[in-house]
Formats: sequence, structure tokens, C-alpha cells
Amino acid sequence: MARFHLALSCVEGVGPVAVGRLLSVFPDAASAFGAEMSRLCAAGLKTNQAEAVLSFNRWDEVDRILAEAERLGQQVLAVDDPRYPAAFRTMIAPPPVVFARGRLAEEAELAVTVVGTRKPTEYGERVAMRLGAALAKAGICTVSGGALGIDARAHTGALSENGRPIAVLGAGLDVIYPPEHAGLFERIVAAGGLLLGEFPPGTPPDRFTFPRRNRLMAGLGRACVVVEAGEKSGALITARYAMEEGKTVLAVPGPIDRAASRGVNRLLRDGAKPLLDIVDVTEEVLGEHLRRGFAEDEAFAAMRRPAAPALDGDVGALWDVLVLGPADTDTLVEKTGLSAARVNAALVELEIQGRLQRQPGNRFIAIWTED
Repeated sequence: MARFHLALSCVEGVGPVAVGRLLSVFPDAASAFGAEMSRLCAAGLKTNQAEAVLSFNRWDEVDRILAEAERLGQQVLAVDDPRYPAAFRTMIAPPPVVFARGRLAEEAELAVTVVGTRKPTEYGERVAMRLGAALAKAGICTVSGGALGIDARAHTGALSENGRPIAVLGAGLDVIYPPEHAGLFERIVAAGGLLLGEFPPGTPPDRFTFPRRNRLMAGLGRACVVVEAGEKSGALITARYAMEEGKTVLAVPGPIDRAASRGVNRLLRDGAKPLLDIVDVTEEVLGEHLRRGFAEDEAFAAMRRPAAPALDGDVGALWDVLVLGPADTDTLVEKTGLSAARVNAALVELEIQGRLQRQPGNRFIAIWTED
């Protein structure tokens, strides 16, 4: 029951690590409150922590938080709740309780965390938008922090391709921060996405809440992408948490004389993987053999692909559609205006040329080859 997990998270001086130790020993969170001091200490708690658990008397506050969350339409998910994000359970110190508003989509199991500066350049905004959109097209969930700048662009890009992003917030879910993102957060929920955080309703943002938010963002994604970040950007905190959790960190290279790129360029110097196109991310998340036939996003692919082959007629018309992403026969008929018979004939020709791969569900992807 979330009540006892929430209570443990409210005990002064008892953090996620200590709660994790208790839950690994006791059958449930409620048992910890009725245990003997010796058992609590044997579970790994310090004496002062054990005393704080046994003397806990803020049950009215716990019940008030639960009632307020219910009133606001928020779910309170304890670590043993089947709705609790599975990725959190593999963290070094999972949060005992999280608050959620919206829906945890299936694609959240394949998530990428996208972070960056609140004051991006036009280039950074463009990359974040395209990255969010491309991930959504690949069926990968975009996780970010709902902040100004890169976060907002990544969320917006995902929404533009009918994605269902997750915004991890550094305040109570009812405390809209920044205020100008009220509309964005409602769009995320309306699209089937999720607002998520570990702070009770009414908790204001401060300099202590954002690092905790960053830790959760790092825990949710199978990989973390830093788009633009200065030397002191909070995005670097997220990247560090991701590294500690054993996640892959990718960074978008930027000009060496631009302040917004100094942080990401240093990540690259220190071993982060360069993000040169969207496939760098999808291969980290899906694996080379589990890419679901996802074709590279046009904007990212242009960074490394050879020049497009000169293809004419029906074959060229199909190719122009396929380079933008996977497509089935019906989509190709609609996009090209060709008959089904002509589309099928052109598909055969592309397949013979080795420029096409057929995927399950009668979908096709373009294969780039050097001529």
C-alpha cells in the first residue's frame, strides 16, 4: 500500500537507499514501523534513522498528501505497485514512491532521456525537436524535464509525431514550473503521455529538487542524450547520473567557440558517444537486430549518408518517400499517387537493386548503398 511507502519517504533522515534496505528485509513497508530497533539496525539503518522510523508520527500529513493527490487526479505509485515504472526498479536507489498524472505508455519501456540547456541556440532547438520527433517515429519514448529550452523542444518534437513523452518535474505535479509550460504539460497528458515526479502536491521547485528530478530522468532512459549544455548546465548532472546507472551517454557535438557547447564537447572528450544521427540512439535502445526496421531520420541522416542516388520514374517516386521513414504499400500508394500495381513493381525493382528491405507487417525501409 502506498501509504506506508510514502510514510517511509517522509521519515526525517531516511532516503531511498535506507528505504531500499528496509524493503529488502521486511515483507512490506508497514512492517518496518512495527519492528524492533535491533531489526531495523540489522537491515542497515543507522541508530538515528531507526529511531526516526519508530518515532514517526506524521500520519495525518501522509493521509493529507494521499487525499490531495487523489483530488488532483494524481496516482501515487509505490515501488511494489505494478504500475510503478519498471526502469526505476533497476536504479541504484529507486524512489519509494512517485506521483504520476497521465498514462505510462508501453513504449516507455524503450525510453531515451533528452536534456540540455534552457538557453539553446537555434541549432540546439532544431536538433532537440528533430530528435524528439524521430524517437516518436521509432516507437521510442522521449523523457525530459519539462524545462525551458531543450526539454521543451524535445517534448514538442515527440508530440508532433504522435509520441507520448514523459515529463519528469522538479516540483509537485500541480505546481506548474515554468508557468508558461502549463499548455505543454496538458498536451503531454492529452496525448497519452505522463507527468511524473517524486514530490508531493504543492511542493515548490528549488535548487534541491532539480538534481533529484535529474536522477529520475537518468533512471528512466535506456540512454541519455545531451543536446547542448554549458560548463555548469544541470544537464551534465543528468549525464553523470546516467553514467553512474550504467546507461550510455551520447552528446551532440557543437562549435568549440560556443558557450552552449562547452559542456557537451567535454562530455565527448571524457568518453561520451557522439550523436551523429538518430540511428546512434536507436541502436543503443533497440540493438542492431531489434531496430524495428526504423529508417534514419532525414535531418540526422544527412550528416553521414552518401549523396542520394539518381533514381527516376516510379522507382524514384517510391525512393523519395521511403528515405523519410518506413512505409507500407498503402502509404506508398497514397504518397506517390501511383497505382498499387505500379508501386509493387517499383518495390520489386528497388529490392533487386539492394535498396530496399522488407519488414514484418508489409513495411519497407530504404537501404543506402555506395554507388
